[in-house]
Amino acid sequence: MNFLRRQFMQLSVITIAVTSIATGNLLVNGDFSNWENPRQPSGWIVEDTTKAKIEQEAGTIHSSPYSCKITRLVTGTGNNYGLRQYVNVIPANIYTFKAWFYDDDVNARGGLVITWCRQDTSAIRSTSVVYTDSAVHTWQHLSKTDTAPDSAVFARCLLRIYGFTGGPAGGVVYVDDAEFVAGSGGLNEANNNIPLQYSISALPAGSKYHTIRLQLDAPAYTILTIFDLTGRQQKRLFSGELSAGINFFTVETNELTSGVAFAVARCAGRPLLVTKLVTK
Repeated sequence: MNFLRRQFMQLSVITIAVTSIATGNLLVNGDFSNWENPRQPSGWIVEDTTKAKIEQEAGTIHSSPYSCKITRLVTGTGNNYGLRQYVNVIPANIYTFKAWFYDDDVNARGGLVITWCRQDTSAIRSTSVVYTDSAVHTWQHLSKTDTAPDSAVFARCLLRIYGFTGGPAGGVVYVDDAEFVAGSGGLNEANNNIPLQYSISALPAGSKYHTIRLQLDAPAYTILTIFDLTGRQQKRLFSGELSAGINFFTVETNELTSGVAFAVARCAGRPLLVTKLVTK
């Protein structure tokens, strides 16, 4: 009986890994509540400090305590820089990138765009840019939905500031509450009873390790395990009670077999969560 149970569990993991996608907001610190310092929001890559200045903002916010203020530092239209973050994706699945922008400056506009990337983060293609309207003097919700290409491993989520031809430096926009979610809405469309804040994702792999982000909306006894494509367990990363919030786990690359693996989180009384890990 135990043997049959193990075999059933392995087959279930493989099925889930192939057909499931992570749910909820897949971005780290999408609401800009956490900052390493006033110029560096946690989880985000600041693209070019010579062309766009990034600052923590506590006054003009969409949700407390902070938003991100982006200031243009050069003239013209070529200074479209800001922030980026890489998110692990599953090819052929639909994803939506969205964020709130405040643009009350005629010298700049905000924009968001998705660039689909390979394992080495080289670009496959980008979506068109969705821009703010400077004539709208309140918070604007920008959104872009697209399907991950067959060779996509990551989505490069870009939040940027754009200028106008001949425009001066100094334009400002604010961005807050960014989300990158599976499906064309705020929830996984295959299972709409899964809350937004219950999710798992893999950050871009380092040369020596993988980092897994597991977000719980409530405390739960959790088992986090790595499986290979055959359903064989490669490593148990965690077993125990986890508090609500964002939790990070790492596993060394040399502990995993080459190819594709899956991180599976089993939380008491909740649906399974699965994310893909790609190793060389």
